[in-house]
Amino acid sequence: MNPRDITTMYSRSVVLYQGEPIYIRYITGALMCIYTEMSTGYIKATRWAQDKFKNPAIRLGYINLGQGCAYLYRKPVRQYRVGLSSENTSVRSVDMGLSDHDKDLLQSIRRDWNCKNIYDTLTGVYPSFEDAYREAMDIEGARAFDRQFAVDWGGNIYYKSELVGNAEDGVIVFLDSKDYLRNNLPEGVRNDS
Repeated sequence: MNPRDITTMYSRSVVLYQGEPIYIRYITGALMCIYTEMSTGYIKATRWAQDKFKNPAIRLGYINLGQGCAYLYRKPVRQYRVGLSSENTSVRSVDMGLSDHDKDLLQSIRRDWNCKNIYDTLTGVYPSFEDAYREAMDIEGARAFDRQFAVDWGGNIYYKSELVGNAEDGVIVFLDSKDYLRNNLPEGVRNDS
């Protein structure tokens, strides 16, 4: 493949390198790939090898931030890029909104894509429902406990940033029109079934 095409397709995007999400900062004319290891934040370099870099066919979802969380999703756009980038993704916050600090953090994350918050989202690392609810109450904010579900400090339950129910005594109770979502809850989360 032409070095210019490789640069266009992979630079400034998140891809999988040997199965791990990384952010490719740039690729040199000599085909050295400069990337950020998302799990640690370290900047590294490796020689380009097509078979080691893959399209991140990963489900997206909630990103836990400082006091809130935001739902990351793909946008249907035409572009010549293999990985995830700010051009082909977007975010929605839960109804309670985001603090100014979280808005700045989210903007930085989407510009640089080099933080543990995004890594945890891409690898599916979330606290349990009980821990997320406790954290949300402690920070008077919101926490995701799954790619698709979050809880705020008032016990409101969100699905992909839409209010769908609430938590009562550690049990999730869905709004009547959203009852079908109980099948999407992570295993082990108690609901009113």
